[in-house]
Amino acid sequence: MRALLALLALLAGCSDPPRAIPTRAAPAEPPRSAREDARWVLESDCGGCHRPDQPTAQPGALAVFDLSRPDFAERMTDTQLADAVVRVEEGEFPPSHRDTLAAFVEAELARRASEPVRCALVP
Repeated sequence: MRALLALLALLAGCSDPPRAIPTRAAPAEPPRSAREDARWVLESDCGGCHRPDQPTAQPGALAVFDLSRPDFAERMTDTQLADAVVRVEEGEFPPSHRDTLAAFVEAELARRASEPVRCALVP
């Protein structure tokens, strides 16, 4: 395990390989309006499964994203974000909803890609 951590640390460019693992820096806030516009679209089209206060809420859906959280996309992987756009495109959603979600996902993925990788010490 220690060798794996050392390898990961070296690949990430950390100076203390035996005890360091790569982590992402605290994310900068995505554009507020893009996130809130996407939230509105998702609330109207997906809120039944992705809001814990709804009787139709689904545990699996909430594990992917929870619209009651301020940063609902925080726990989503890049793949899950991209898949959300595909699901909206394949569903019966208005084109404006597809465009709004696609714009948010594009901005969110760009923001994530621009974040520097930092090293954190393993406790």
